[in-house]
Amino acid sequence: MNNKRWYLCGITSLFLFAVLALIIKRQALESPLPFVDPKLQTFAGHLQSNEFLLKLSTLIDHSLVPLSLVSLLAGLMFLFFTREKMAPVWLGLVLTLCSTGANVFKVIVGRVRPEAYRVPEFLREQGMSFPSGHVTFIAALVGCLFLILLPKINSAFLKVFLALSALVLILLTMLSRLLLGVHYPSDTVGSLLWVTAVISLTYPLFLKFNQPWQWRELFSKIKNT
Repeated sequence: MNNKRWYLCGITSLFLFAVLALIIKRQALESPLPFVDPKLQTFAGHLQSNEFLLKLSTLIDHSLVPLSLVSLLAGLMFLFFTREKMAPVWLGLVLTLCSTGANVFKVIVGRVRPEAYRVPEFLREQGMSFPSGHVTFIAALVGCLFLILLPKINSAFLKVFLALSALVLILLTMLSRLLLGVHYPSDTVGSLLWVTAVISLTYPLFLKFNQPWQWRELFSKIKNT
């Protein structure tokens, strides 16, 4: 995918995110978004009778983000001490933009968390609902790591396996938020749109400055000025 396609994907995702946020702000601050949320909420509510899925969702809520932070720290240290000097910078930038932006949008939109199908253990879940912070963080982390690792893998099988693993992890995180009743489906979709926008708009810059000669040229220009 060339840079123009990345930018087009990013701008389109950002536009769709803005439209979704505006619709929710005007029509669904304290209710599900019509034609989108109700059926998926009901489906997720029925899955609460599955003890395995309920325990898995609770485990994801309690453990996935802390484990991801530990993995992130280890990954940043590994990338920093290898030739991939820009990879940890880009990863940190994307995570910061995505997480900070999600928190800002929570305040701006001000959508109240759903009450229907809320698991009792999570009745006191704090914060606003749109977009989902958990989904935002996991999607940003997994998406960046996938794009960083993909060029280093020669095996087509491993590339497909990596892509499917990333997709499953993101979908499981989305499902867990719905199954626990702490988010509307549109909250998780908004998170994906926001993360896609940030990654797509910054990835071409990462590719540009990830090449060592770019840094030498930049420092030479600074030295000669």
